[in-house]
Amino acid sequence: MILNKRNIFVILIYTAAFTAVLYFLPKNQKFEYEYLQGKPWRHSSLFAPYNFPIYKSQQAIKAEKDSILNSVKPFFRKKENIKKDAIQYFKSSFTDYYNSYNLKNKNYNRFKITYINFVTSLFDSLYSIGIIHNNLKKKLFNDTIILIDNNFSYSTPFNHFITTKKAINVFFKKNAEFIRQQPDFQNDINDFYAHFKISSLIKPNVYYDEVFTKNQINSALNNIAQTLGMIQKGERIISYGEIVSKDKFQILNSLKKEYEEKNNGDNSYFLILGYGFFILFIFLSIYLFIRQEFKDNIVTPHYLVISLLMLFFFSTLIIVKMDVLNVYIIPFIVLPIIIRAFYNKSFSLFVYFLSILLISILLPNSFEFILLNTMAGIIAIFSLHSFSARSHFLKTGLLSFLTYSSLYTALTFIHGKDFDNLLLSRFIWFGINSFLILLSYGLIFIFERSFGLLSEISLIELSNTNRPLLRQLAEKAPGSFQHSLQVANLAQEAANKINANALLIRTGALYHDVGKIKNPEYFTENQPQGNNLHSKLSPKESAKIIIKHITDGVQMAKKHHIPPQIIDFIRTHHGTGKTEYFYRTFINNNPGVSVNEMDFSYPGPKPFSQETAILMMADSIEAASRSLKKYTPKSIHDLVEKIIDFQFKNNQFDESNLTLQDISIIKTTFKVKLQSMYHTRIEYPDNDA
Repeated sequence: MILNKRNIFVILIYTAAFTAVLYFLPKNQKFEYEYLQGKPWRHSSLFAPYNFPIYKSQQAIKAEKDSILNSVKPFFRKKENIKKDAIQYFKSSFTDYYNSYNLKNKNYNRFKITYINFVTSLFDSLYSIGIIHNNLKKKLFNDTIILIDNNFSYSTPFNHFITTKKAINVFFKKNAEFIRQQPDFQNDINDFYAHFKISSLIKPNVYYDEVFTKNQINSALNNIAQTLGMIQKGERIISYGEIVSKDKFQILNSLKKEYEEKNNGDNSYFLILGYGFFILFIFLSIYLFIRQEFKDNIVTPHYLVISLLMLFFFSTLIIVKMDVLNVYIIPFIVLPIIIRAFYNKSFSLFVYFLSILLISILLPNSFEFILLNTMAGIIAIFSLHSFSARSHFLKTGLLSFLTYSSLYTALTFIHGKDFDNLLLSRFIWFGINSFLILLSYGLIFIFERSFGLLSEISLIELSNTNRPLLRQLAEKAPGSFQHSLQVANLAQEAANKINANALLIRTGALYHDVGKIKNPEYFTENQPQGNNLHSKLSPKESAKIIIKHITDGVQMAKKHHIPPQIIDFIRTHHGTGKTEYFYRTFINNNPGVSVNEMDFSYPGPKPFSQETAILMMADSIEAASRSLKKYTPKSIHDLVEKIIDFQFKNNQFDESNLTLQDISIIKTTFKVKLQSMYHTRIEYPDNDA
């Protein structure tokens, strides 16, 4: 591999991604055994390497916490000084009121003592019951609370207390009954309460002690035992083939937790080295696959893959660190869908599998994660046959939800559990995940514009014959347009046979001859019978006009903003071959005169992909087939063999990644397909269309 600027930049991208992944991976060593509850132990007999406690499961601890939260009663405090202060303030206020009026009523002193004693007794009764703030009635307390009164605590019904509002109502009701029995003082009492607010005296004397209650709850929660017992060093934990029961599963989980905590930071250099090799092989596999699948100087697949891999890796890392959302909310299936929009299924699935393996390092239960996402990814990719409508994405999302849900249910049953153990929340995450797959439709457009790619969605739009440039071709060069349609059909069939990009080659075939719009009359398929303009030109002039349709086509395509991937078909469909008819004519007409082959050669480049090479073959064969005098299986066979072998011997396929087997399949496909095409054409330009 020659190191140029682009290759160096690709290596830097991989190096940066490798460094970032290695830096953010967890630095604690992982437990080396994989096991499932209800399934046999597949490893050798396991003995305790050291003493370790048997930790309770999170479900058991949660159940104990819930029990404490339901059993701990709220604490209230009663304040005696409030009643004393209220009575004292009332006595002084009532006495001052009557003294200020200097009343002459001889029964005043007797009434004063009687009324003060009545109010004191009423206050004592209300405060003894316990007065609470009005808002406390809105709180959800148990039927029984703990009341702390003078450093003594006892249980009492919460409904026993009365609110300040009710206490005031009781006070005035009792007060009214008392005053009715004292008609001589009724107006005086009413006048007193018109100036004196009783609400200033009747205040809550029972308060909810939220801090003390929370402290009691926290104390009880902190006293929950986290363990069930101890396993001694050397004690056999489980034997080979033994079923991992619920108790054994808990012991193994405890050993796993203890192991990872003990080894956190220990042998970190070896841990980083191990992670480094693992990540290196994943990135190296991706890099080599792309080099094998694509031409060395094509760097876009590297950028796309690394960008997607980093996007999903760090999304997973954030979810794991936050520990709020479930990792299954991330639509990992979007990764192969986006790659599939631009490349083939095998490439998208290969990258997807390696990405899932890399991301699984971040998760504790990697087996379940790998299994669910691998199967869901396979179903998604093979169910998404077309990108032409959003309904296809909806179907893929539905199938992924069914795949996730079915496999999760199956794993639950394999673990020896039943329907009661299925978590509803997991299905909700699967549903959100599947819904987010619809976002891939928009993400395809973003990546397409960001990396200069060409998706199937865009190819479908470009292959619409009502596009302006194709309409011009149909109007100004109808013969060339019909030729392009036939070439598209021929090339698409061959592409399907060798698993090349059939939609790409069809679109490229429709545009490959748009340069003929400039001088349509100089190309045989557009000429009336017997009207050959080349008869008035020299071979060099004719060759120049024929060759110019390549550069004209490139310019017109750029002007109409046709993507570079389609322009490549215009540039390469004749490769670096010659206008053979005019080249031979010049030699025959000028014996002994040296010839400059560049005057008769196309500018190239040679086809550099399977698709552009197939188009070159299909273009020459379709054009030449029109000149056959007799249309027989033998004549078709000889024609196909002659043209493709000629191109092969002239090294036109050297950079296309086509194998000899591919070429053989293409030949056979062309021979079969041509039997349904019956066209005639004059003979002279066998390979110049």
